[in-house]
Amino acid sequence: CTMIRNAEEMNTRIAFIVRGGCSFVAKVRNVERAGARAAIIVNQQSQGQPSDLFTMADDGHGSAVQIRSVMITPGDGEVIRSVVTNCTEEKPPCVTVAIGMPLEYNYFQ
Repeated sequence: CTMIRNAEEMNTRIAFIVRGGCSFVAKVRNVERAGARAAIIVNQQSQGQPSDLFTMADDGHGSAVQIRSVMITPGDGEVIRSVVTNCTEEKPPCVTVAIGMPLEYNYFQ
């Protein structure tokens, strides 16, 4: 929930964020300021149900966010984390992510 310490590594990438500690908007705004192109937020507060996902709440500053963001289940987050963790330079790219949302859709409003 603070400014990104490795901002130079974040530039033009997709941020992988664990839910909690501050608002969704604050997390996405921080990675956007660091240069991220999008944000994936992993819901860590799972009950093991398909309904583990919900609309990310706006803290009143969501209209300032310009990058795409999405929340995923803990299971999906673990799959991505495992692939990225096991990635090596010999077999790039390890992960390709496409986030498709209509351009006119603002999830924080």
